[in-house]
Amino acid sequence: MAALLSPAIVQVQQLPHLSLDSAAERCPDGFRGMSQMAYVLSTRSTERPSGLFAALGAALARRRVYSRTLAELSNLSDRDLAELGISRLSIADVAREAAYGK
Repeated sequence: MAALLSPAIVQVQQLPHLSLDSAAERCPDGFRGMSQMAYVLSTRSTERPSGLFAALGAALARRRVYSRTLAELSNLSDRDLAELGISRLSIADVAREAAYGK
């Protein structure tokens, strides 16, 4: 019963009844010659989503690189930036390229 309390999707399918026994004739008129089958699709995964955690860790690492690069370049003087060939307006672009690539 606890499994039914978790979020789930219940689907009902009507399938053609393949047997020709007397049970098919006892079905209500709307379902004559048809069988009903219900199944539950759970929306919660019981498996460990390690791929999701790996992707999240990689995204956080890239964000740290972006933030650190942005902070370090922002702290440089205009003269230091000119020596590196970077204008103050392009600091965010350089940091984005350093973290995420082109």
